Amino acid sequence: CNELGMDTMSAGNAISWAMECQEKGLLDEWAGGSKVSFGDAGAALGLLEDIAARRGLGDLLADGVKNASEKVGGDSDRFAMHVKGMGLPAYDPRAAVGMGLGYATASVGAHHTRAFTLYAELWGLTWLGADPVELDPYSPEHKGKLVAQMQNFQTYRFNTGACDFVYGAVNEGWLTDLVVACTGWPESGPGYPVIGERFHNLTRLFNLREGLSRADDRLPRRLLEEPLPDGPSEGHRVEPSDFETMLDAYYAYRGWDEQGRPTPEKLQQLGIAELAS
Repeated sequence: CNELGMDTMSAGNAISWAMECQEKGLLDEWAGGSKVSFGDAGAALGLLEDIAARRGLGDLLADGVKNASEKVGGDSDRFAMHVKGMGLPAYDPRAAVGMGLGYATASVGAHHTRAFTLYAELWGLTWLGADPVELDPYSPEHKGKLVAQMQNFQTYRFNTGACDFVYGAVNEGWLTDLVVACTGWPESGPGYPVIGERFHNLTRLFNLREGLSRADDRLPRRLLEEPLPDGPSEGHRVEPSDFETMLDAYYAYRGWDEQGRPTPEKLQQLGIAELAS
């Protein structure tokens, strides 16, 4: 993938979709004689070359699973694991539902670093203010606030250029000290929560302008309908009612209306009201 200039997660997602669809007989008219099935590493590597060259089945997969499933139709969308066109990464939200809310609400789609709630959910503890809060990885409780706060900080960190792997070692106070030292901003400046909020409100306005809505803040239906078949979280899924509860709480914490639209009051508070017109 690196040599071909392709994203590893999106490529793996597209190939796994093709494997499952072909095993279920959904790609017969698209495969052109290609055979790809789970466990066939050689076929997967060959398909990477075909995707890069837009050759045969690779041409169908080159634009990602959303576009591919829309072309193939049938029940193929059930296996298209994406949010807003971005394929899901490795972290299954049926075992940590906050990850699912993070995928659903990220402006770019299912990106795991926009709000990486996994550690907090599996540890069962986080801070959402001055006091520690216990977390249940399968419960919607606290997840709206947790995701929004993590998104705010991650955005702040992204814009400094800091590496993902400093996340556990550099807290927001230290990062702000570095920003002040590098930029000359006053220490009493807006700080990471306001900067993060501005970013997420601006990207939300952009997406709304382009036609996205609450209906796009969604997880693939497989995660809502099919429980995990085995492992420590066997039998768990993202309950649809729990997902709606988390989404409502997230919107409320952000100061958005029930459809996920930033309110005039919130935009005024952030000093970006003029950008909403």
